[in-house]
Formats: sequence, C-alpha cells, structure tokens
Amino acid sequence: MNIASITEEFRIGVDLMNVLFLLDEYTDTEPAHGVHKIVDIVIDALRNPAKHRTEGEVVLGEIVRQSVSFNTFLMDYHT
Repeated sequence: MNIASITEEFRIGVDLMNVLFLLDEYTDTEPAHGVHKIVDIVIDALRNPAKHRTEGEVVLGEIVRQSVSFNTFLMDYHT
C-alpha cells in the first residue's frame, strides 16, 4: 500500500466524520419528521452525487454531493 492510497482513505474517513458531525448539528433541534427529511436528502446525495440539489434544500445535500464527488475523483485519479 502506498502513501497516496493511505492518504485517500484517511481523507474519505475525515470527510465522513465531518458529514456526520454536520448531520448531528442540523438534527439536534429538529422534530422527527424534519430529521427524516434531512436524512433522506443526505442519503440521496450519497447515492446520486451527479444529481444537482434542488433550490431551497438543506445545504447538507450539497455538502455531501461535493464531498462524494471529490472523493470519487481522488479514487479514480490514483487507480
């Protein structure tokens, strides 16, 4: 295993922790139905990073989309 792949794996893990931290912050004061809506947006962004997020949607969808797109680029670049 080379240093580039270790760095990529570390970066992906750190990005995931950042997303989970943001998700926790956004959902602390939300009622259950609001949390479900936010989680659905985040899961959709994880599954469909090429899909542009809709106007007025919670910003977490775009943050996750960009993070997944960037990490996918890194993994493709070094393989």
